[in-house]
Amino acid sequence: MRSIQWCALALSAARAAYGYVDTSPFFMFSTSDLLSSANKLSSGEAITSDISSTLSHCPSDHYVLISQPGVSAGDYASRKTTPALAQRLSAKHQSNIRSSVSVSEVVGEVDVSRWEQTLERECGAEVLHVDASSGSIPSYKSMPKVLSVAFPAPTTSNRLHDLSVNDAFLESILDMLPSSNYTVLYATTAHGAPEPSAEHLMDAEVQNPLHMEMKRDLSSGLVRRASNQTIVDGPLFEKYQFFTPGIFMGFLVGFILLMILYVGISALSSLQVTYAAFDKDQGALAKTKAQ
Repeated sequence: MRSIQWCALALSAARAAYGYVDTSPFFMFSTSDLLSSANKLSSGEAITSDISSTLSHCPSDHYVLISQPGVSAGDYASRKTTPALAQRLSAKHQSNIRSSVSVSEVVGEVDVSRWEQTLERECGAEVLHVDASSGSIPSYKSMPKVLSVAFPAPTTSNRLHDLSVNDAFLESILDMLPSSNYTVLYATTAHGAPEPSAEHLMDAEVQNPLHMEMKRDLSSGLVRRASNQTIVDGPLFEKYQFFTPGIFMGFLVGFILLMILYVGISALSSLQVTYAAFDKDQGALAKTKAQ
């Protein structure tokens, strides 16, 4: 019972440290005075609405809208993975960045297309859609005010490298902007909670929560109560397991030891030695001494 309680406490602590299920981060930085603070946990609808209201005032000359699918806050826990993003989110590295926001846990998806419509309608901005998987920006006659960039989802086997490539692409876009007055909105969508890498655990500069999911197996028919009791419906042999692999191995080892003991006792009992062999006056040695 105590081991179960310790496991429950460990899972609770890990969940508190690593964040919530099916959430993803949102980042924003701008050379204009926009939102300067936000909650660590928010909904995608709330962020979409707040940003749309802010963009309706056309605060910047250019806007970069990033869509990054298949990530979690744990993917951005290390500054080394996305250095360009981390540098601009930290005010001490970029003096021209006047406001930045990081929301580590966003429940639901952020509607980037709604921001595009707001900028087109309220600011008369031209929107250019960029597929970052091609590695290049399509040609255009005049510099668009809105660059909507769709990043590919990172692969499972090489997540850090893929995110670094996307970060370098973002850096090249920012270097290409003709104006120093811009706003970057970095929206992401969640995926199923990645395992933290050793690099993430060793990097203490940025402490973003990681995702961790505790799955429930409902197919076994177990019903958990708050008092840690388990109720199972069914026959006796379905409720309890009377013959486990551990019990089987114990019986097998015990049988082998009993066989060894039986062979040893049988060997000792089969020895036939006469009492005359222990008599000093009998035997060949006694006859030799008599001669």
